[in-house]
Amino acid sequence: MFEEVLFEQPKREVEEYLQRMHSHLKDAYRSPDGRYSASCFAIAMDVAKHLLKEGKHPYTMAIHGETLPDGHSHKLLIPVVYNGETSWTTHVICCEDDTAYDPIVGHPIPIEEYRTTVFTEPAVMHVEMNPEQMAGLLNR
Repeated sequence: MFEEVLFEQPKREVEEYLQRMHSHLKDAYRSPDGRYSASCFAIAMDVAKHLLKEGKHPYTMAIHGETLPDGHSHKLLIPVVYNGETSWTTHVICCEDDTAYDPIVGHPIPIEEYRTTVFTEPAVMHVEMNPEQMAGLLNR
């Protein structure tokens, strides 16, 4: 009788980065002076670099809450992972195909699932920088 041996796939660099940053941001999101300890745009660029190394075509998405009745303002984004301790007007993440890569989640997640589960209310998302723009910026 054959004994089937299953090997665990090695983690991709981008997945290791997401997990490492998830732990860091969850424990030390704000610096001692109360400021944010990381930039979502800088993190999205780091994720994009990992994806480009894999031959992927990353892009960034800007995220905000629903537009308020005044037509100009947006509801705040409140990430579930921080238990209401922080909120943002805008957030930026890196995506590839239909997958979102954000360390506040800690692993790749389908964009639609991200949009409806990461914040206390569904978020509005739009492409901020397409794959060609992203590659041009990061390959300088």
